[in-house]
Amino acid sequence: MSFLTEFYLSNPYNPIIMLLICWLFWPGSMFFSAAVFESRKVYLGKGQSRMFFPGDFFLGVTIVAIIGANAKNPVGWTQVDEPIYWLATGILCAAIAVAVHIPDAGRYKAVGSRTSPTKLTHDFFGYFICPWLMASRGLPELFWCVETLDFSKSPVEWIVILVSFSSFMAFTVYDIKHPPTDEQRLLMHPDKYRPIWKKRD
Repeated sequence: MSFLTEFYLSNPYNPIIMLLICWLFWPGSMFFSAAVFESRKVYLGKGQSRMFFPGDFFLGVTIVAIIGANAKNPVGWTQVDEPIYWLATGILCAAIAVAVHIPDAGRYKAVGSRTSPTKLTHDFFGYFICPWLMASRGLPELFWCVETLDFSKSPVEWIVILVSFSSFMAFTVYDIKHPPTDEQRLLMHPDKYRPIWKKRD
């Protein structure tokens, strides 16, 4: 974590570089998974989840801003850097991710869609990795600022966190209020697919 915070502060352009790298992993891994394991492009038109596009791009902004907040106002609790802390928060976030994945996958009538490469990729990064990063670093930072009554060391980062995460939640609420049809779900995560190394029938 110290490397990330030092990199964040060492150059004014580094936060942008970190954001691009973050986007490369998520949601970039979704585009990679679709291209390699399903031989298709990710559908971004009507019917695509707003939580994914553009919502998930805001998660990267949130994560980088959290790193920036940690860089400018380091949490004074040494426990948050211990391996046991990362393990404990990882296990908790994994349990929550499974609890979210099961009913979410159940909404897909096509059985193949529930276990499609893009669906598994989405739920791994979107329901586990991103929440784990935000919770493990963001919550201690928030609690530390509340305890010290000092948000002034990283005001820009906290504004970005508030705006970006609120935007993601707004797209999530939109999806809940506008559920996709079965046909649209197939565009998100197809029932039938093949990897690029498998020949067409």
